[in-house]
Amino acid sequence: MTEVVGKPELTPYKGGWAGNELFAGAFSEKVLAKTRDMASRFGNQLRKEGYHGYFNLDFLIDENNEVYLGELNPRISGASSLTNQAAYADADAPLFLFHLERNPI
Repeated sequence: MTEVVGKPELTPYKGGWAGNELFAGAFSEKVLAKTRDMASRFGNQLRKEGYHGYFNLDFLIDENNEVYLGELNPRISGASSLTNQAAYADADAPLFLFHLERNPI
């Protein structure tokens, strides 16, 4: 998912947010590979530290296609595919189930 930011034809102020947009081909394969690698490494580190659960990473990509970590959300985000899929499936699975902790035995 991409965000539309700083487009003067859409927002009246510098850096203004104009919503999210999702479309195929938004980023090059190089950018996608970088974000996949960063997400995998981040998730592996969380696992090593004992975290069990869903998480969401936001990446920032500048005009030079440099990739930066924006933030970690240790929860289901409103923009996550699980949330969107649940909405399309008339919430077949209650979203709170995704928040339940796994208790190691």
